[in-house]
Amino acid sequence: NAPNASTKSVDDDASTAQRRPRKLRVLIISMGGERQAHIESMFATPPLVDEFEPPTFSPGISSRSIRNRFEFFKTCNEAGLLPQLEWETIQKAQESGIYEAHPETFFQCLKEIPLVHDETSPSSKRERRGSVLDKQTHYSEELWRKGKALNRGRSVLACFLAHLIALKKFTAEDGSDGDTAFDVLLEDNVRCPLVTNGNGAETAWRIRQTFEASREHENQSQGHKCHMLYFGWLGSNLNLEWVYKSHIPKQVHPRTPNGDESSSNHQPANQTNSVIPFPTYEDIEEDLEACKDDPGGLPYQTELVAKTIRVDAGRDQLVDDKSSKPPPSHSKPGGSAPIWGCYAYWMSREGYNELMDILRHDVGAILFKNKKARCYTVKPVDKVFPRQLTNAFGRNDAVQLATYPAFFRAPMLTSKIHTQFDPEFCKSTDYQLRQINLTWSQLWLTDVEQRVVQYHKNHDGKWLTPRELELSSEREETKV
Repeated sequence: NAPNASTKSVDDDASTAQRRPRKLRVLIISMGGERQAHIESMFATPPLVDEFEPPTFSPGISSRSIRNRFEFFKTCNEAGLLPQLEWETIQKAQESGIYEAHPETFFQCLKEIPLVHDETSPSSKRERRGSVLDKQTHYSEELWRKGKALNRGRSVLACFLAHLIALKKFTAEDGSDGDTAFDVLLEDNVRCPLVTNGNGAETAWRIRQTFEASREHENQSQGHKCHMLYFGWLGSNLNLEWVYKSHIPKQVHPRTPNGDESSSNHQPANQTNSVIPFPTYEDIEEDLEACKDDPGGLPYQTELVAKTIRVDAGRDQLVDDKSSKPPPSHSKPGGSAPIWGCYAYWMSREGYNELMDILRHDVGAILFKNKKARCYTVKPVDKVFPRQLTNAFGRNDAVQLATYPAFFRAPMLTSKIHTQFDPEFCKSTDYQLRQINLTWSQLWLTDVEQRVVQYHKNHDGKWLTPRELELSSEREETKV
């Protein structure tokens, strides 16, 4: 079950016997520095400081650190991927220095280790997946062989491993009242609303209501448990429009407003914070097929321009394509991953264990190569996590989205992986905020981010990076 973030409480005032929810716990992936400082400032700001415990941080991983073979294995072991026997043997071989003169023979250290050993997943019934050669190779060797020449994709792998390391801590048993040690896992690129409603901070209220809606759905759907719950998510404008105009009306878990407990000033009338199953390509195709004879070919009236860049269409090619070609334009929703981003979510301990069991038996779930490609490509977490969990549990509602997100990407905060998509991320966030009755000015933003947003408003929707904004200001001053 989702952690009981809304039920554990303490006496707020003994004389009135009022009870208030415990503070929410967040775990944040960060490499430190300015980004971490900003996140700490955000959660120390009223009203958030009254609703959240001080954030706990999990280390980010730099792509440079996993170029070295031993550091690669060390990080993969911290992420929980390596069989323990293999890691211990690799560690001893590295410390002995026996293979330094002939590094190409390093994996001979594993020759006495059996290929089939499931001490990392003793209860697993899965068999090793992959080609005949893969199955005749130790997991560690296969992982290094496929991951050592990733080039630009190494940043994606570093992100992947950082999430696995954080999830190990996130789902650890700590004796708390919930299924997990924390309530929300965040990346350090998020911002959240500072507004309040009758129940306190809007951000905390949305999180608690989303958990409550997910539990209601489980109780009313023959025990369909949620194993991954998104508190922040994005997509192209075309896909977001489809989610809000078609997928949510069809798939939302119905809730009855009940006074202050399920109402907010920042929701349209007669709508409550709820959850929807994770949308898939098949959901979009079903809608498009039903409307194929209509002039517009959509189940709703689109408000977007005829041709729009769909960010997720270019995400697969980005990893191994050195060109700077923009992603293709589209006029209808689609893409292999209609929703993307893993910057604000919760995962159950059962879901985490299932995910890790899959990854420990299938390097191909992380790394793959097309027939004509020279190097392997990393599958990003926002594709692997929801896809593997929905497949493992056999239903889309094993992964759910909050209909009213609580966290949003910071405007023009440079992406560690997809920098050319930063303006598109902002365009999508701008669209999403309008759909849920919020504005940029209601989010916690740094001074620089506020200036970025103001420039966007004053210059026909143009998004500049902080550096571009600085150069633009210098040019304006020179003209004066």
